[in-house]
Amino acid sequence: MNITIIGASAGIGLATLHQALSQGHRVTALSTQTQSIPADPNLVKINGSATSLTDLKKVMKDADVVIVTIGTKNKKPNTLFSDTAHALVKAGAILEFKAPILIITGFGAGESRGFLSFFIAGSDSDFPQTSVSQ
Repeated sequence: MNITIIGASAGIGLATLHQALSQGHRVTALSTQTQSIPADPNLVKINGSATSLTDLKKVMKDADVVIVTIGTKNKKPNTLFSDTAHALVKAGAILEFKAPILIITGFGAGESRGFLSFFIAGSDSDFPQTSVSQ
């Protein structure tokens, strides 16, 4: 399988890259920091931006699946996620892309939990518990 990972240089993206390669998949990794990604014969590293239409078209073109794992250490308001979503939709339309696109983030978990303005501060017990019955 040809897997494209956008945001592959750290965290969830790097873990996903290692997992995909260990299972014998071909991986295209898009990141602004490709130097931190180890070399592998089944890996193509593309230094670029998740918000660039040109870069996204390049890495999505032959993908069987696209996994988006972008993140930022910038805790100030920014448009990284919305700009990436806009570029993904545009690239997908141009390419008539039909493969799955998975968006995965750890933002809002752990130490980053307090940076979400819509998240209620406190413990998980602040949220109502619901049960699912069949």
